[in-house]
Amino acid sequence: MEHKFQTGADWYDETSVLNSRILRAGVTPLSLSNPVYTNSARDVVRAALLPFTVTDTRTKRQGAYLQDQISLSDAFMLVGGVRYDKFEDAVVNAGSYEDDDITFRTGAIYKPRKDVSIYLSWSQSFEPQTAASQNGDVGGPFAPVTGDQFEGGIKTDLFDGRLQANLAAYRIVRKNILQADTSLPPVNGQDQLRPIGEVTSKGFEIDLSTDITANWVALVNYGYNDTKITGTIAGQAITNAVGNRFANAPKHKVGFWTRYQVPAIDAAFAVGGEHVSKRISLSGQTVKPYTIFDASITKGLGFAELMLRVDNMFDKVYAASGFSAQSGHFPGEPRTFLAELRFQF
Repeated sequence: MEHKFQTGADWYDETSVLNSRILRAGVTPLSLSNPVYTNSARDVVRAALLPFTVTDTRTKRQGAYLQDQISLSDAFMLVGGVRYDKFEDAVVNAGSYEDDDITFRTGAIYKPRKDVSIYLSWSQSFEPQTAASQNGDVGGPFAPVTGDQFEGGIKTDLFDGRLQANLAAYRIVRKNILQADTSLPPVNGQDQLRPIGEVTSKGFEIDLSTDITANWVALVNYGYNDTKITGTIAGQAITNAVGNRFANAPKHKVGFWTRYQVPAIDAAFAVGGEHVSKRISLSGQTVKPYTIFDASITKGLGFAELMLRVDNMFDKVYAASGFSAQSGHFPGEPRTFLAELRFQF
């Protein structure tokens, strides 16, 4: 058996100091569709008279891992790994939290032929909450996000690389994901956070990439994702009860991209897009589905390469995600133009 060992470590230490002046009440309403900013001038004057509030946040992370990749034969491979994580988070004069854990991962790959791989994997995760989320004003401290993921699939590289077709099916269970609880009033101007006991995602993904001709390539992908709340804990928001769909998780997502190269003029034309099915907001509102399209032209200039791109070319108005009935949804980007000139030395 052939063994390939890999080991490493990481260390992170951050101090973040924020000086802020925030009006807690009596703020002038501002229309999203027709904002008149001069009406809020008096709020600016009022805020300037307030003393600064200092928020001192400390974040420390340490981790180390070891992995072994074992080749039992040319066609069969095993992978196993272990990782240790430790963190210490604190908001000075507002509370602190620390924890550590050991997580594992393992998997197997079988290659019945050189251009086909069948795989199966299992892994655990340990992710600390942000240091600011440990502040007592938002309801902290909170336990880390933990999870388990099972995944299996097949990857192919057929017809001398002209067609790559991949299929993956998965089941992911995560605990202690934080969300804003819109049923609770803010404390010192900060939204209250509450953990979701358990969220389970089940689904599959299909990716196809092919060279239709020597100058024409196309890519398409589809993902099905059934994400629901499957467990509860004390303090969980009533709008996020067991059996409800997880906010902002679409069931269906489709993407495509195609590019055609014209060697005679050293140019390439591309068009693509994505479709996202309906979702729900934190307040249970429907977030409408949307489809947007992008396009680009790339032209060689000899000494450089020029790319012109437009995103959301039909200027579709859509919600990228939903928040609450009171605060509304987060709008997606409008039509955007980008020009890029690339030089190679």
